Amino acid sequence: MRMKSVAFVVVAIAGLADPVGAGSRGPAQELESLAGARARVVWCRQNAGEGDPFATNAWYSLMALDTQEGSERVLVPGPRSIRKPLLSPQGDWVVYTDYQRGRVLKVPFSGGTPIELGDGHACDVWLDPTSGRLWVYAVSGRLETEAFLGTPVVRFPLDDPTKREVVWSKTLASTDNFQVSEDGTRAVGLFPWPQAGWAVLPDGELRGLARGCWPSRAAGVPGLVAVFDGAHRNWLLHDLRADRRWTVALNTAPDMEGAEVYHPRWGRPAHLVAVSGPYLAGQGRNRVGFGGPQVEIFVGRLADDFSKVVRWVRITHNQQADYFPDVCAVAQVPTAATSTVVALPAQRGEPSGRWVVEAKLVGTTRTPTLAEIQPYRQALVVFEYEVVRVLEPAGRGPAGRILVLHWGIRDRKPVAPRHRIGDQVRLTLEPYDAHPELEGERIVMDMKSQGRPLYYEVQP
Repeated sequence: MRMKSVAFVVVAIAGLADPVGAGSRGPAQELESLAGARARVVWCRQNAGEGDPFATNAWYSLMALDTQEGSERVLVPGPRSIRKPLLSPQGDWVVYTDYQRGRVLKVPFSGGTPIELGDGHACDVWLDPTSGRLWVYAVSGRLETEAFLGTPVVRFPLDDPTKREVVWSKTLASTDNFQVSEDGTRAVGLFPWPQAGWAVLPDGELRGLARGCWPSRAAGVPGLVAVFDGAHRNWLLHDLRADRRWTVALNTAPDMEGAEVYHPRWGRPAHLVAVSGPYLAGQGRNRVGFGGPQVEIFVGRLADDFSKVVRWVRITHNQQADYFPDVCAVAQVPTAATSTVVALPAQRGEPSGRWVVEAKLVGTTRTPTLAEIQPYRQALVVFEYEVVRVLEPAGRGPAGRILVLHWGIRDRKPVAPRHRIGDQVRLTLEPYDAHPELEGERIVMDMKSQGRPLYYEVQP
């Protein structure tokens, strides 16, 4: 079904000079140029142990960067338990979780002693547009599965954590992520993993969006949400008002090497996005599960129509793993007074097309074991082919080197094709985007993607 482009309200980002970036400048200067305003970033850095990008151990310090300060600093020294730091909308507070004890804490961005706010696992910090009061949203109680699920979701004022209210108890919800709309009436989240949804608060209607993880909403853009795909490389953007979607690659920075990335989070304003990566350690399973000292923090700027990331800034340069970034432009918090109208990308029609091609296999991905892809139960693997010729239909079709998805594990059984490098095979292909039922399935890829389109092998 064809849809027309819809205008939305989003904060304006001014002064975006130097679109190419200047490699001679430091991360703070580059970030301020990218954001068009003073900006702040927080994240957790691993000081001990190996692996654990989920920050479940007591191995971390809390890091901060203010573009006007010029360099990163330690906000809370470690090693200690620090998980998922969250900036308040105006960037003056940081809320995080002591995962080991199941406690929520806050600390001023300017520095100071962390203050405990009670039990739970922090999900979001929300600014009440009427009163100006800050509220913390958290999954209360014990988390039940390795997907970081629990119930209920509660909220409490940042300045009075004793006043707790239940906002969601109809399903399990994930701490990664539960984000509340500007007016406080809805939240995007996992209800439960891997089902991303859009919920009316408190305990109202639940609308399913897609299978995936790390759902995130665009600050100041009503109805625009993103879900992280099973390849751990792309955002699936959903325009809920026009009922359409498109894909944005999040692994296109040169230093990411086309590999998996993780911890995707929409910044404030909505043209900012933060991720960690690249994830290169390990083999055959979720690469994000291995972490490693090569994992850095990146902040990107999305195009004005949210169709792609047009520029990246690498925030960290070190031999320690950095995880869970959050970013905001301090002078550009979305409000009615600072908003302007932009258009989301024009609808390009539903993905379509089926081609029969003859192609030579040039690259494979090892099929992981079922244990290696936990908590997933099945997985697709990516093979790379060189198209020899398009057999059907005559005319245009896939060309050059293409990436093709095959089932590697299905219904808990290995089913990957047994092609060998150099084999010339016949494939019936359709665009991956034409198969929404595959959203959220684990995708394992041993080669670089760097935004290349994916095809799916279908039965002729």
